[in-house]
Amino acid sequence: MSVRVRYAPSPTGSPHVGNLRTAIYDWLFARKEGGQFITRLEDTDRDPTRYKPEYIQDIENSLHYLGITPDEWWVSGGPCAPYVQSERLELYQHAAEELIKKGLAYRCYCTEERLTEMRDRQQRQGLPTGYDRRCRYLSKEDRKKYQEEGLPSVVRLAVPMDGKTTYHDLVYGDISFENKLIDDQVLLKSNGWPTYHLAVVVDDHHMGITHVIRGEDWMPSTPKQILLYNALGWEPPLWVHVPLIVGKDKKKLSKRHGSTQFIEFIREGYLPEALFNFLVLLGWSAGDENVEILSKEDILQRFSLNGITNHPAVFDYDKLKWMNGEYIRSASTERLIDLCIPYMAEAGLISGLSPTQEERSFLQSIMPLLVERMKVLSEVSSLADYFYKPPAEYDEKGKRKWLTGQSARKMVSAILAAITEHAGEWTVHATEELVNNLAETMGCSRGPIIHSIRISVTGRTVGPGLFDILVLIGRDETMRRLNTALNLIQD
Repeated sequence: MSVRVRYAPSPTGSPHVGNLRTAIYDWLFARKEGGQFITRLEDTDRDPTRYKPEYIQDIENSLHYLGITPDEWWVSGGPCAPYVQSERLELYQHAAEELIKKGLAYRCYCTEERLTEMRDRQQRQGLPTGYDRRCRYLSKEDRKKYQEEGLPSVVRLAVPMDGKTTYHDLVYGDISFENKLIDDQVLLKSNGWPTYHLAVVVDDHHMGITHVIRGEDWMPSTPKQILLYNALGWEPPLWVHVPLIVGKDKKKLSKRHGSTQFIEFIREGYLPEALFNFLVLLGWSAGDENVEILSKEDILQRFSLNGITNHPAVFDYDKLKWMNGEYIRSASTERLIDLCIPYMAEAGLISGLSPTQEERSFLQSIMPLLVERMKVLSEVSSLADYFYKPPAEYDEKGKRKWLTGQSARKMVSAILAAITEHAGEWTVHATEELVNNLAETMGCSRGPIIHSIRISVTGRTVGPGLFDILVLIGRDETMRRLNTALNLIQD
């Protein structure tokens, strides 16, 4: 059996990290088994409050960013085209008519008003809500009458009234549902458009999908779809439900935990290899709990569906930032420069998206210092700003300790005097030697001198090596900033 898996996003929202994790599993499984990874656009929900054409671009950008471009999809086409549900309506309508002919589906003429009254009554009586199957038992005469009158109708599946629907899940094992608890679901709406269940079954069948990999929250839908497969006389795929992603509070991941849309993570400056690595480990084990940093090649070599766990996966934002920082530090300087230019340009630190050679050379000089503390690329402008301009403000705690009182005035004055007298090269070695000599002259340790210079020059109490900073901003700029700090010192 040639493996064919699908990722089927809907343009009713920008892709969620949980959706993209499933797409990654699809891609890995297809690549590992020598199969095909298909992506299909499920765009039958046209509610204008949810459906946005720009979400389609987000879907495409997310897949390209992760490096998991589908083998077949609406962008490149393929043997099962079209890959957009709104362009496949005839297939769904034909399937619905076939089920009606077999007596396995029926037209329902109930109005919205009647359905609302029915649900209200069921709730008042403490009964499970669901269609009461009134139209399932209409006489032929009534059906003919309603049809001749042109009454609007939907098509419902005639779910068996007894027995069980059982399927085997490759993660959770055998699962059974009582048929009597399954509603006579709507398959085709009155406007001729399919509901999710009909469309997904028809599409998966016609596209030859062998394995359906999706979130655990879809498990209650599986018996409905299996009943549809059986009614249509089709072989169902193998089912693989992956665990939910939750926050640290063990509740389903949502905006209250932080960013959830994949595009937001791209904008914040997470590298694709970090996101790929992190998302894969949310619900899948490589077999070695001590290994967390894995390249795409390593993951592909180790991947199997057997590694998917059956317990919720915790989305740890701190761990993702840590992992991204590790990938940033292992990236080449040239690549980081290219990735950081948009953030630097937005902050006004460089002239634009096409920086001058001088600007690029300076970025190349400071980048090795910036990555020491960088966890996401969007931090670059705040980490780099003092290389480009004097501090607009000073760390309050550092200012109180190192830029307040007579001792601070004496210290900054002595530093300025030492730099003024310095006539040699302005190198890392020379600036360090200058500090060493000043400490010896003043009879103190290097610490107070270094802290006083750092807060005066950068406005901060922590950062890269001070002597590297001094060389990069230059002797004259160092003196200007020290003078500014000296003038701020209050006794």
